[in-house]
Amino acid sequence: MFGIDLKRLIAAISCAMSLKKQALQLLEEKKRKVESFFSVANMFEVPVKKSAYAETHVPLQRKIVPIAHEYKKEDIYSISDANYADILATIKHMGSTYERTPKSYAAMKEEDLRNTLLAALNGTYLGGAVGEAFRNNGKTDICIEEKNRAAFVAECKMWTGQKAIADALKQLDSYLTWRDCKTALIYFVRKKDFLAILQTAKEALRALPEMCQVQILDKNEFKCCMISTQNPGQQIQVRVMLF
Repeated sequence: MFGIDLKRLIAAISCAMSLKKQALQLLEEKKRKVESFFSVANMFEVPVKKSAYAETHVPLQRKIVPIAHEYKKEDIYSISDANYADILATIKHMGSTYERTPKSYAAMKEEDLRNTLLAALNGTYLGGAVGEAFRNNGKTDICIEEKNRAAFVAECKMWTGQKAIADALKQLDSYLTWRDCKTALIYFVRKKDFLAILQTAKEALRALPEMCQVQILDKNEFKCCMISTQNPGQQIQVRVMLF
């Protein structure tokens, strides 16, 4: 019985070795066929060369524009506080120039003095400051508009007395749209008693019923806040400066 089982085991081992040999032969044959196929394919391969344009052009890149934007709250509906401060500083600097060299400007009229202010402002805003610009119900002396369509609006006047201040502010208000709330009223004073005129101007501003704040920033500069009659409910910042 033991001898019969041994014979069967030897036969099974022999069969397995034969199958392994056949499997290796088949794999070798498959390998040779694959290598032959790639060698023939390489013989017929056509080389591809890029054109000069393809090698030198700059590919376009997609620009993804986000739907959501971030804005500073102060910039959404009005001229920015930073630009407002820069504009006022430029006007104040130019006004100081009038006072240091008065003979150079003595023969100039209101329009000419305004044009010198425009020239100074355009040095900063690259031509963005315009004069006699149509704005709402008339033409304002100085207008600098931002991308959000809000604008800095200013009126220039020769000083004729405190009674004219109310009319000047009413005129300035008439030029404003609902987006425009940062403005200036600029007076050119030719009279000699300048300090007395400044006191008169301060009293006249504080007496106006639409004026809710008058703050003295300098002897010749008043920071005012008034309620618009053109756009009821809107508060307007008005910087009143006298030179």
